[in-house]
Amino acid sequence: MILTFSKDRFVDDIKAGRKIHTIRTDAGNRWKPGMAIHFWRGNPRNVHAKEKPYCFREGECTGVEKITIWRSGTLHGFRARVWRGDVQVDLDDDKIEGLCQNDGLTAGQFRMWFVPPGTDSFTGRIIHWTDKRYAH
Repeated sequence: MILTFSKDRFVDDIKAGRKIHTIRTDAGNRWKPGMAIHFWRGNPRNVHAKEKPYCFREGECTGVEKITIWRSGTLHGFRARVWRGDVQVDLDDDKIEGLCQNDGLTAGQFRMWFVPPGTDSFTGRIIHWTDKRYAH
């Protein structure tokens, strides 16, 4: 399946191994371990794009975890809970810092991306292409 990325820095971070997963809504639970991943800068379905979309890498989905992120008055301004099957983990500040870094964002960027002002929470799935997991 296709994973699209809108920023050049994500392309660079994926190629360098700094961004090791992505978080998407995936409401239909389409992503499954073993599925092929085609990493695209831009959306190949957008034929009118100013910048030409291109595939920059291929890989495999190694796992998925459900994630809920909600605004809070904590150090980073949000909390996160991750599930894999029946295993549920509330991430502490250190794990939240790692989650943000592994997604290619600072904690402030992560908060603004997933729970910007006016948004209370986000529920989605972490799509992994490495062995890293948060719920174990």
